Amino acid sequence: MIGDRASRVRGDGFRAIRVRARMRGPIRLALCLAACLSWRPSAAGPAEPAPAETEWGVIEGVLALVSSPPGRVHVNAYPGMAHGAQNEKPEGGPAALMSETVLYLQHVSAPFHASAPPNPELAQADMSFVPRVLPILAGQTVGFPNKDPFYHNVFSYSSTERFDLGRYPSPESRRITFDEPGEVRVFCDIHSDMNAVILVLQNPYFTMPREDGRFRLSGVPEGRYTLVIWHPDLEEKRTEVAVDNGATVRLDLEL
Repeated sequence: MIGDRASRVRGDGFRAIRVRARMRGPIRLALCLAACLSWRPSAAGPAEPAPAETEWGVIEGVLALVSSPPGRVHVNAYPGMAHGAQNEKPEGGPAALMSETVLYLQHVSAPFHASAPPNPELAQADMSFVPRVLPILAGQTVGFPNKDPFYHNVFSYSSTERFDLGRYPSPESRRITFDEPGEVRVFCDIHSDMNAVILVLQNPYFTMPREDGRFRLSGVPEGRYTLVIWHPDLEEKRTEVAVDNGATVRLDLEL
C-alpha cells in the first residue's frame, strides 16, 4: 500500500511537470503580448539628429599700396639664351609687390580646418626663381625643377634649413622637405643675381593677395589672432583680429 501511494505521488509529480512544460510556451507568448500592448513612445520623441559641423570664420579684405618701391634690375648672365629674356629687365611695381606679399596668422592651434596648396614648386626659369616668394606649410616638400637650357644650382645658408642641391641641367628636378617654420633665402651659385625666399609657416592660414589687393582666409577657428603682412624686402606689419564662428571679418590694410 505504501508502494502504491508512492507511485501515485510520483505519478502526480510527473504529470505536474508535464503540465508546466506544456504551459511554458503560452505563458511566454502572453507576457510578450502584454509587454507590447503596454509600450508607449517616450515623451522625448525620436532621437535628435547630430548638430551640424561648426561653421568656421573667414578673414577677408583689401591690401592697399601706400607707395611703390623702386624696381629691381635683373641681369641676365647669358643674353639671348633664357627663352628670349633681355639682358636687363626691370622688375617690381604694384603687381610684383602683391605677388611677393604673404598674409598669415601667427600661432594657430591644431586641428586645422584649412589646407595649404599641394605640391609646392620653386622653378628655375628665364634666369630667375619662379615664384620669387613661395609660402609653404611646415612639413611640405618643395620641388626645384630646372626649366632653363643650362645648368643651375640651388642652395641656402639659412638657419631654418641649410642645404645645397648641387648643379643639375634641365629637365632635372630635386626636392627637399622643410620641417621648421622660418625664412629660407635661396640662391644659385652659378648666377649670383638669382634669389628667392621660401616662407615656411606654422599653420595653413596664409594667402597671397591678388593684383587688386584682395585676399581671403577661410576655415579660421574662433579666437584672437595676429595677422602678419610679410614681404621679403619690407618691414613686417601686424594687426590684431578677433574671429567668431560663422562670421566674416573684413579688413582694410595698407602696405
